[in-house]
Amino acid sequence: MAGIDDGIFAEVKSSGLDEEKFETGSVRDSREGKGRYDLLSPYIMRRLARHFENGARKYGDRNWEQGQPISRYVDSAFRHLFAYLEGKQDEDHAAAVLWNIGAVIDHEERFDPGHEVFDLPWQKVEFEAAMEELTTTNTRPVCSKGVIGCTYEHV
Repeated sequence: MAGIDDGIFAEVKSSGLDEEKFETGSVRDSREGKGRYDLLSPYIMRRLARHFENGARKYGDRNWEQGQPISRYVDSAFRHLFAYLEGKQDEDHAAAVLWNIGAVIDHEERFDPGHEVFDLPWQKVEFEAAMEELTTTNTRPVCSKGVIGCTYEHV
């Protein structure tokens, strides 16, 4: 793996947005559109990290990253949500809901459209429609990860 001294990181990227100037005189690139990590709750993150730890102990580190059907995550999220609503305290059901929905988001970002993890009916229909468009017209589908909102462009 190349290191920092190998010239790979030769500049600080700019977002192209207006820079922010502080009272001290310091200037920094805009944080707009980058997410506000400073707003994340440490309580949420601690409980979520503990849920990851418990899962790793049971299934192994990063096991879930290999991919599981979206329907399994959704099913588990609802099961934990209802357990939470019933007042069950045998495990951290609120963290489990968040973890399962987080896994769905992760898979939408990392897996290509049409991957077997996308097993919900609407995901299959949207992907099949994109493939049909590809074979019947002189266009190609432009899909975001997770088969959310395919559009078409002429080739």
